[in-house]
Amino acid sequence: MWLNPNKNNQFDRLNAIKTSNKFVLFDRNNINRGIIVGFENDDIHLSLNYPSTMSEIKSFYLLIKNICKNLNKETFYINNEKESTTANLNEIEYYIKQDYCFSFDILKQYSKKEFNFFGVVNLLCFGETEFKRIGLNKTELEKNTIDEFMINYERVLHNMQNINMFYAIPYCYKRNENFLFLLVPCPPECKTILPIDPIFDLNLYKYINPTLTQWSSINANYVACEFENKRYFVQYNFFLDFFKNSEKYDNKHVIINYNYTIINDLIKEHGIGEDDFYKTFE
Repeated sequence: MWLNPNKNNQFDRLNAIKTSNKFVLFDRNNINRGIIVGFENDDIHLSLNYPSTMSEIKSFYLLIKNICKNLNKETFYINNEKESTTANLNEIEYYIKQDYCFSFDILKQYSKKEFNFFGVVNLLCFGETEFKRIGLNKTELEKNTIDEFMINYERVLHNMQNINMFYAIPYCYKRNENFLFLLVPCPPECKTILPIDPIFDLNLYKYINPTLTQWSSINANYVACEFENKRYFVQYNFFLDFFKNSEKYDNKHVIINYNYTIINDLIKEHGIGEDDFYKTFE
């Protein structure tokens, strides 16, 4: 993080990233949403993130098929919210088609509003622009096939994630029981994907103490940045307003890229030095 490690003991970071008995498989040449693999006792759990893509759906069932063959099994279990059913390997093509159509139905349903979901790692937020790139608008719906939409969806997912940028995740800290603040890192000379509303992202990432029920409990939001090799903190609204003409990444994120020359005026007017920043919470 961007906090001075010598002073980290002044703050209690809430629920940082934790390891798990699950992991995500994905194709780095075609980054979609990933296949979740988990282990519990003697059971192997596999799951897709819907809406998925045709490539990932096929990979998912190919993985199931290979695991079953290695274990000399002809059947596997499919769980949903209501029940668990036994499926046979010779039914895989049916399930591939079912998941494919189900994924398209979800996209079509959300195309009239907005859709916030996770790719392989980070949050993606689809709005009107993103759905238009897939072709899910009134004009395209009337002439394109399901396959065309799903191919576009797969391409958009890969292009959004196959980028050399820093994806900034907001973290919540508390100075005491009565004061919480958000901190979002934004390094210089590096394209950074920054949330327009960090509390919205924080809610979905669940990096905040689950016992907190009111986001209004958070007292302040800051961006941590650098200027002339020194660390500064800028209130979030001032930082975003300064870069208000930035390129959009998706419906709820922008791309920030700054150097010392660009940020000079912002730091002079709104920057808080590291020592003064810590004193703010004393």
